[in-house]
Amino acid sequence: MSIRPRTTRASTHRAGSTRRALRLLAAAGTALALAASATLGTGVPSAAFGGDTSAPPNYSYGCEVAPSIVNGNGDYGPVSHSYPTCSYFQTAPFDETSGAAPVPLGRVTLARVRSGANPAPIRITVVQGRTGLTPDGQPIQGSTQCCFGDQMTRTFRLRPNAVTTIPLNLPMENRKRVTEQVSITDYVGFSADSNVGTLPIRVTQDPPNTSQTLDPGNPSVMSFFPQVTPDQVRTDPRQVPSFLLTMDFTFCSSGSGSAGRQAARALARAGSGGACGGTVTTKKVTARQGKVRLPVRCHGSCQGTVQLKRAKGKGTLARTKRFSLRTGGKGTVTLRLTGAGKKATKGKRSVKAKVVLTAQGARRTRTVTVR
Repeated sequence: MSIRPRTTRASTHRAGSTRRALRLLAAAGTALALAASATLGTGVPSAAFGGDTSAPPNYSYGCEVAPSIVNGNGDYGPVSHSYPTCSYFQTAPFDETSGAAPVPLGRVTLARVRSGANPAPIRITVVQGRTGLTPDGQPIQGSTQCCFGDQMTRTFRLRPNAVTTIPLNLPMENRKRVTEQVSITDYVGFSADSNVGTLPIRVTQDPPNTSQTLDPGNPSVMSFFPQVTPDQVRTDPRQVPSFLLTMDFTFCSSGSGSAGRQAARALARAGSGGACGGTVTTKKVTARQGKVRLPVRCHGSCQGTVQLKRAKGKGTLARTKRFSLRTGGKGTVTLRLTGAGKKATKGKRSVKAKVVLTAQGARRTRTVTVR
């Protein structure tokens, strides 16, 4: 935004912006829940969501200014304030760009953040919106509450003029709890401190204007000054049109029931662009001293179990091993062979085995040769 920063203690447009934020939040939650249901029905939910990293940020401010209406035309500009922190969440458009959880249950396993020359360190933050339901599960108009602080990570430093990858393990949901008569929509975004650098934001129309909030395809964010912290209840979201976060997140479904399992399988098939869970990266392994070492790769961080069974028939060749990959999503899992496994690989013998790897709600198998 090109308007010079102004100084004020409180934005005069806060009430109107809050009402717009609540309307958009309710619409976004409903739209994303419907989209998730439709996508689950066809079997391939989106794995990446929450913003866009295809172009660099062009917003030259940090949390020390709040985007606010600065004239009678409804134009937005940066307004200085005294808040020490802020939070931002993508709320529109209502597609994979939104920061709402894309399927009913799962976890955010990875964030990618595209930064400018002097990026502010950030904390990945999750907030929750709640909408009341009738006994038959229909949304109650005007009942949306925003927002409830849910989770916040430690502070991450970002690489200048680059995309920084951050491994995560944050549970999220976007579903109706009919028995509790409430619909839950979690949003993931970021928080930062004031006066420490610029934020990962791209302004798509300069200057932003209130009229742009009427376009459902136009990007829009929900902001808070100061930041939203866990267990905090906030009623002061500020909606800012034409703001697009230059970041995205990888979501792995872990929902219950057939839809959740279908989502997990679809995400697991998505490959490195949206893998949910992990995979063994070799077709041949060598048994040494009663052990086999299996190289495992996850998209981001993941936790789970590895089993080694005969490819045909019944029989376990190694003991089940739990594993946890937290940095880079790559590692080696060492399995101890059972008596049957040692016998099958004795001398120069080899055996076809099936590796069963379960992680982040996804179950994947691969045939390997053990010798």
